[in-house]
Amino acid sequence: MGCAGTLYAGNPLYPFGYGLTYTTFVYSDLQIEGGGLSACEVEEGAQVCMSFTVTNNGGCFGEETAQVYLHDMVSSTVNLEKELAGFAKIALQPGDFHVMVGDNAANVLLTGRFTIC
Repeated sequence: MGCAGTLYAGNPLYPFGYGLTYTTFVYSDLQIEGGGLSACEVEEGAQVCMSFTVTNNGGCFGEETAQVYLHDMVSSTVNLEKELAGFAKIALQPGDFHVMVGDNAANVLLTGRFTIC
């Protein structure tokens, strides 16, 4: 006999932040600046800056919530495997291009279209 609301051990069906969309996104070009700071410099306000590129490479408009997680690898206390450090919701159109082919600039003989990642 089953029981409604039973909790199961293990991984959840969907991870935190998971969402459904009609398009796909590509993450690339992670840049990290300001590493090698001392604890004193951080306490005085020094920052580590990160940037990356998110591209809509699908055929539809979409909104994506990019999430940044951190894990302290040398903490003297027990800490989480990963901790959400920041996020930003962005709206992106896919990149569409119109192609025109002709024997000169004024005489377009063929046209087409493509989307780039």
